[in-house]
Formats: sequence, C-alpha cells, structure tokens
Amino acid sequence: MPKYTCDPQTELMGRTALSLIENIQHQDIKPILRKHNLDSINPDTWYKMQDVLNVLSDISDGDNAMSNFVSIGISAAELSVLPPEMEKMSLAEILMAYGKIYKIRHRGGDAGEISVEQVSNNHFKITMKVPYPDDVFYGVMYGYARRFRPVGAHFVVQYDETAKRRDDGGEYTIVHITLS
Repeated sequence: MPKYTCDPQTELMGRTALSLIENIQHQDIKPILRKHNLDSINPDTWYKMQDVLNVLSDISDGDNAMSNFVSIGISAAELSVLPPEMEKMSLAEILMAYGKIYKIRHRGGDAGEISVEQVSNNHFKITMKVPYPDDVFYGVMYGYARRFRPVGAHFVVQYDETAKRRDDGGEYTIVHITLS
C-alpha cells in the first residue's frame, strides 16, 4: 500500500511531474519510474497524482529518500513555467502567490493546500497540508528561494521545529524561509 495517497480524481500537470525525470538524483530513481510507467513524461499531459505519489512512496523506502525528494522539489521549482509577469516578481511576491500557483498545477480533486505568511520583510512561514513528502516541498521552497531571491542575498530554508511534520503524523508541515 502506498505511503502517500490523495483524492483519486486529482491530476498533476506534466510540467511539474517532469521533475521526477529531470533532477540531479534521477539515476537513483530510474528503476522506480520504469516500474510505474513514468520514465517518460510529456510536459503538456495531465497525470494521475496518485501515480506520482506511488513513485514517491517507493522512493521513501530507499536509502537516499531525503536527498531524492529534495532534488525532485528543487527541480520542480526550476522547471516551473510562470507567466512572464510572474518571472519578474520578487521572492516575496512569488511566495505570497504560491498557494494559487500550487492549485493551478493540480486539477480534478483535492490536492491539499499551501498558505504563506510574511512574518517580516525577510521571513516567510509556509504552511503545507499536501499529500507529498515533506522533503519534496522543502526542495520546492529551496528552489524558489534560490530562483527568486534578491541578487546577492543569502537564504535559509528550515522546518519549523515546534510543529510536528506531516511525515511524522502531524496535521501540516511548516517551513520557514529567511533571507539575509
């Protein structure tokens, strides 16, 4: 039985699913992708989200699950095609719009939700209640922070240590992004 599950009607954009193939850890997960017939992904096709979650469930059983998940998440942020006006947005603007961006990448069922709070000029709190592994969205947030941070700015992405993560049985996962 898969560890990660979702509403069976939910679909994921192929452009986002492409991160399973186009990431630096791809060789680690190639046999799993083949097993689930996701070793070839068309960016213009919609895929059953549960099929993607089945791949992620199998990855979670491996030795390099965390690094594979983070790599997939970073790739999803890098491969993300945004409208031209969004490509010029600041990190703050992208993060504040991310809940809507997430929804657009899914259709047909409940894919969960993401909310973002700007705690201060340089601190964002991202609360996620999604069916994906926590480390995938850690990677997504890292990828977006790296892609949209101000020129020369450094950043830190970290899990909220005061909240139990979804992967550990919590209701939601919280990630903080801090710029310096």
